[in-house]
Amino acid sequence: MKTEAQHIVSLAKDLAPELIELRRYFHQHPELSREEHLTTQKIRDILTDLEVEITDCNLETGVCGRISSGEGKIVALRADIDALPLQEKTGLPFASLTEGCMHACGHDSHITWLLGAAMILTQMKEKYAGEIRLIFQPAEERTSGAKDVIDAGVLEDVNMIFGAHNKPDLPAGTVGIAPGYLMASVGGFKITVTGRGGHGAIPHLTQDPMPVAGAILTGLQSIVARNVDPLESAVISVGSITGGTAGNIIPGEVTMTGTVRAYSPEVQALVTRRLHTLASATARAFDCTAECTGPKFRLPPVDNDPEATRIARTSTEKILGSDRVLDAIPVLASEDFSLYQERTPGCFMWIGSDSPDKGWHHPEFTVNEDCLSVGAAVLAAAALEALRELNSGS
Repeated sequence: MKTEAQHIVSLAKDLAPELIELRRYFHQHPELSREEHLTTQKIRDILTDLEVEITDCNLETGVCGRISSGEGKIVALRADIDALPLQEKTGLPFASLTEGCMHACGHDSHITWLLGAAMILTQMKEKYAGEIRLIFQPAEERTSGAKDVIDAGVLEDVNMIFGAHNKPDLPAGTVGIAPGYLMASVGGFKITVTGRGGHGAIPHLTQDPMPVAGAILTGLQSIVARNVDPLESAVISVGSITGGTAGNIIPGEVTMTGTVRAYSPEVQALVTRRLHTLASATARAFDCTAECTGPKFRLPPVDNDPEATRIARTSTEKILGSDRVLDAIPVLASEDFSLYQERTPGCFMWIGSDSPDKGWHHPEFTVNEDCLSVGAAVLAAAALEALRELNSGS
């Protein structure tokens, strides 16, 4: 007789061809944040065929469903569904049919994992008591979809939540799991340097903001190198510098924008303080001024709950074996799954997608489709393990 873990693996293996077909459909039909109408309808159709109850959460895009099996606790599973404004260059036979839009972060595989988990869980309702809530979340790339889902009440009464993201530098068939910080808090900033413009041939009659901007740009790198504890993590990146209209005109103003990533609130506060001080002090040294706004940290870090992480690791080791469950390595990218974790214990996992050369947000990004059945099995197993443990402790 098969164990529950073996049964999940067997179901996932049988579903593999269907999951590949689904992933390729979603890959061919990507939609940007808050425009995921076709994606939403496709998900609704599949859940309806599975006889999964679709809940009315008043979201313009995105789907929430529930699989209920008697009285018990509530566990949620979440996947993001939006794509990126990027022109695909993979040359795949199922490449995006939408000009300038691509699933370049693997959300097509995330949708497929959760649909696969739903397919498995609907066949195993006799194995658990309670409710499994399925969240197909819009607008993750805008870091706002999770808030909409929460505001709609979808997380109400949820006792634990699990989610996962593909990880290009992990082999397909492996999963990364660890407690604590996994992804960073993110905030944007803007620095405006103001001087006095004039003719490029008579710079002594101006207060040129261009070299000031350059000095600030160089100085910003010292914040992480010399102010942040080497055992902590942070990054400051300037993505744009704007100023001037012609090569022989010294502008009166230069603006730069960038991003700050950090895990702990203490490091976030430190970087913010030093960013403002360095910008204003550097500008004063050149007889200019600098106004710094931000960084406003719009998302907390993804911080895996120890108990939820233990459950996820236990369930994943049962279906994959302990040798294929790795200690997750944190990254400084951000994810709005963190907003769910502020409200209920949760664990976010890496699922190996085996594409290290063309990572996230690259026009040639793709995934090894062996990860599809793995992701479905991992999410289904985590939900069942969590319900079992939560119900036994109630």
